[in-house]
Amino acid sequence: LRAMHKEVEERQLRTADHLQNEYLNRLQGDTATHEVMRLLSAEYALLEESLVHHKYEAARAQRIKAELQNANVELEAALQKAVLNVDRLTTENAALRERAGQAAAEAQTQAAALHEVSGECDG
Repeated sequence: LRAMHKEVEERQLRTADHLQNEYLNRLQGDTATHEVMRLLSAEYALLEESLVHHKYEAARAQRIKAELQNANVELEAALQKAVLNVDRLTTENAALRERAGQAAAEAQTQAAALHEVSGECDG
């Protein structure tokens, strides 16, 4: 009877040890799982933050691109206006040169006529 009682106690102790080991293994597994989940959650938060930053940078790049396109359109218009002004000024300059040439020719003609008249007066 004593041997049976001792065997039952040993079996109960082995069962208790087994259950305690199983509980500790599960607890360690739960702790490891919890730690992995915590790390994954932290990594996910960093990825979300990075995504928000990249979206912000993409939107900023789009705004800069639009501003550059607008500036390019304005520069193109200013360049066309400048080309038209140069063409107009070139035409006006040519007309002024022609008028200056005509005025110089008239002045020479008048000077020659004056010279001729003054020569007649002297003679």
